[in-house]
Amino acid sequence: MILKSYIKSLFSSRTIWFWSVGFIIFWLFLGVFVFPQDINKSSFDIINYASLWYSLTSILSVAAIGVSISFSIYYSSSSLAYLFHNSKLSSYRYYLESSVATGLFFTGTGTVLMMFMALLFYIRFHVIVYPHIFWLALILFFSSGLFFYSLSAALVVIFNNWLGLKNINFVAFIPLFLGYGFGYSALYGSLPHWLLYSNFVSPYEYLYMMSFTGRVPFSNILNHASTHASILLCSVSVLIWMVIFIFAALLLIKSIKASYVEEARQI
Repeated sequence: MILKSYIKSLFSSRTIWFWSVGFIIFWLFLGVFVFPQDINKSSFDIINYASLWYSLTSILSVAAIGVSISFSIYYSSSSLAYLFHNSKLSSYRYYLESSVATGLFFTGTGTVLMMFMALLFYIRFHVIVYPHIFWLALILFFSSGLFFYSLSAALVVIFNNWLGLKNINFVAFIPLFLGYGFGYSALYGSLPHWLLYSNFVSPYEYLYMMSFTGRVPFSNILNHASTHASILLCSVSVLIWMVIFIFAALLLIKSIKASYVEEARQI
């Protein structure tokens, strides 16, 4: 019941559609029509360039969804605290069904963005671009949606319960800030290798690129003279971080405290 209702609320929310699709389409237009002025017009280079924007916009899109999720959890904290203690609704069931719903939602919106990107690249370069390992792309859509849901839930409950959530606007945007920071760092290789593999954004970006091109990407994505990224390390890093945040979200949501929405104020 929760799963069906949560999916319906996600797909009917204009705010979430704006953040996950509308906001990202702006970056796609820039990536297709503004930035690639000096790109080689060969299909190989165009596909490589498209994979850059595919991976980056996928990360930014799912991170942007975390913004809406954060607001949703905060504004429903009082209801959730009451229901967990005075009804048959358990925190585990709520987390499981709402996180699965988020994963399914991003699988849908990620596919929409992928098709929209393919259309833009065809209009601009007359080359058809698409993920060569489509099943891996779908797995990444679902798992990254689940991951950023858990991250957003954990952050909001920590601030709400113990640190004082005086400015929900700042806390809600933390996943998006992390997406931008680590996402662009993987492109330019500005971080040490150990940090590129140990953060929870860059490994997803490498895996997204591999699902698109069917080839192992370079550790410095824009520098083809660099070494290839380790897909094994990326996969292990993603799994470890996902387990950490899933368990953290499960424990934290169970202890969520009621908050008064009127206390939230902008600084």
